[in-house]
Amino acid sequence: MKCGTCGIDNADAAKFCKSCGKELRPVVVQAQASLAPTRYCQDCGRQIPAGASACSYCPPAVAAQPSAPQQEVWAAPAAPAGAQYEGVPPPQASPSKKKMIVVVAVVAVIVIAALAVALVLSSSGGSSSGGSSARDCLEKIETYINSEQPDKLVDCTYVHFMSESVQQETADNIADYMADTRVTISSIRTVPESEIGSIDVAEIEDWIDDLEYEIDETVSDWALLEYDETDRDRSSGEIIGTYYDQEMLCIEVGSRWYAVID
Repeated sequence: MKCGTCGIDNADAAKFCKSCGKELRPVVVQAQASLAPTRYCQDCGRQIPAGASACSYCPPAVAAQPSAPQQEVWAAPAAPAGAQYEGVPPPQASPSKKKMIVVVAVVAVIVIAALAVALVLSSSGGSSSGGSSARDCLEKIETYINSEQPDKLVDCTYVHFMSESVQQETADNIADYMADTRVTISSIRTVPESEIGSIDVAEIEDWIDDLEYEIDETVSDWALLEYDETDRDRSSGEIIGTYYDQEMLCIEVGSRWYAVID
């Protein structure tokens, strides 16, 4: 047996070296060591020496840090449209959204009110006085005469701008006429200025200037209407008289038309 310390051969049964006196180890131990499997680095491919735990050429592997345990989060199922879970407050609108809702509500109220007023005006003929046009004004006069409404007829004439005493006197005179007569107005047309004549137009405009001063209003337009009128007895229905090519001057004050009755 060869001494592992000094290399001197000794007898196979010897326990100590005859030269250096060191204990002799069985060869089988060396043989078992030599039979250890050869390992190679998985990163660089170099051989890992026997007894080494890792490759000396590669940096040691960083041990994986244990991740923080994941906290389980429970989410409530979505509620059906319009439903609320008991104990869960409904979502609150932001201040800007609340302000927008208020503005929209106010605008909606104004629009509805305007539509209601327009509907009332349209159902009542557009206004409590005057007409929407010169022709409309003349047609209202026919209606108010036949329905015996002298006050409404006065509201369709320029007398509407006069004092209450003048309005009442005119209404009384019209009422006496209405008590006995029904009228039918037909063939209404607007007379063009070319047919009126320049002198008559000038006279109408001068009269309107005086009227504006008297009623303290601005006459924005005027029209001369021509029509045929048939008067009937209110009781018997007999024709009292038929009048052709009658004329009536109408004036526009603001957006309403009024008839000038002598």
